This record gives sequence, C-alpha cells and structure tokens, in this order.
Amino acid sequence: MVRPAAQHTTHARVAAVLARILDEGKAKGVFTADVDALDLHAMISAFCFFRVANRHTFGALFGRDLTMPDRREHYRTMLGDMVIAYLTEDGGEQRVSPSGP
Repeated sequence: MVRPAAQHTTHARVAAVLARILDEGKAKGVFTADVDALDLHAMISAFCFFRVANRHTFGALFGRDLTMPDRREHYRTMLGDMVIAYLTEDGGEQRVSPSGP
C-alpha cells in the first residue's frame, strides 16, 4: 500500500517521539519494561479506535455510548493508567521479538 508522503512523515514522527520517550524513561529507570515504540503506538491506537468502531455494538449490548463527551476524561485516564502499568510493572516485558512471533 502506498501512503502519501505527509501521512508517512506524520506517523514516522509519532514513532520517533514515542521511541525517544521510551528511551528516556528507560534510561531514568522510570520505565522498567522493554517495549517497542510501534507496539505502544498500536496499543494506544487500538484502544481509541475500538471506542469509535464499537460504539453502536456496545450501545446495543450494554446501553453505553463509548464516545459520550462526559466519558472522555474517564477513558483518557483509563488509557493512561494502562500505558503506565504496561511500562512500569514489567507487564510489557518483551514476549514476542520485534520482527514477529
């Protein structure tokens, strides 16, 4: 698949920023898990996409709209807590090599 240059550049910048944050956190001893920047990006993106893609299913099954404005801060906090736990509690310990299973 060919992507426009601007889109590729934006995603490359995001990956570079995440890699820098992970490297600095690891060097300072703040992050204890060995996490790949693209894996972290995928985790964050998946959580965000799930809320949008499954809002109608969740609404039908559980009576909750995952995109309601009054729940945004809750989901932001929840995702932040998941990411920090993944990076600090050895929950992100590398189980799969970056090149695949």
